[in-house]
Amino acid sequence: LVFEDAFRGTRAEIKQRLQVYLPVLEQAGFGPDHHRMLDLGCGRGEWLETVREAGFNIQGIDLNRRAVEDCRDLGLPVIAGDALAYLREQPSDAFSAITAFHLVEHVPLDTLIGLLDETLRTLRPGGLLIVETPNPRNILVGAGDFSRDPTHRNPVFPDTLAMLAEARGFINSAAWFFSAEGTLQLAAAYRFDTLDEHLNVSGDFAWIGYKA
Repeated sequence: LVFEDAFRGTRAEIKQRLQVYLPVLEQAGFGPDHHRMLDLGCGRGEWLETVREAGFNIQGIDLNRRAVEDCRDLGLPVIAGDALAYLREQPSDAFSAITAFHLVEHVPLDTLIGLLDETLRTLRPGGLLIVETPNPRNILVGAGDFSRDPTHRNPVFPDTLAMLAEARGFINSAAWFFSAEGTLQLAAAYRFDTLDEHLNVSGDFAWIGYKA
C-alpha cells in the first residue's frame, strides 16, 4: 500500500481518472438498482467508491488484508481472498459487470486465461468485463516504467489481450487508449508511425469485452 501511495497517485486523482468508465456502464444499459458488480484486486477501493456514489451495487475482493481493512473502514463491501479462486466458487451468470484495474500484469498467462474464462462464465448475458493495465505501446512504459513495480510479471499488449479474450468467447472485444482529455479512444485506430506517437500514447490502456 505504501508503494501504491507513492507511485499510483492519490485516491482523489484515481477516482477522477476512473470516471471515464461510468458512461461505459450506462451505455451497456445498466441501471443502479438491480445490477451486481465485482471488482477484482480492488486495492484502496477508489473504483468501489466511485461506483457506489453513482448508485450501483458492487463488491470488491483483494489479497492484501490491510487494503481490505482500509476499504471496510470506508464502509466499502470488500472480502479478502484470491480473485480467481473466488470466481470459481460463484454460480454462472452471477454478475452484470466485472472489473480488474492493474491486476493482469501481476499474473502469469495461465492465470490470465483462467480469469477470462471464469469472468465469462460468471457474467450474465450482456454483461461486460473491464480491464485496465499499463500500456507497453507507450515506449516509456515498455522501456522502464513497467519495471518500477517489482510485483509486475509481464506487460500485456492491447491487441494481445483483445485477441485472447475473443478466443475465450468474449464479443465486442476491444482495447482503448486514453486521450489527453481523459476520454476513451479505440486503440485499433491509433497509428504508430512516428516516435512521438510511441511517446504520447497513454501510459495505461483499457480493454472492454462483453458476454453474448
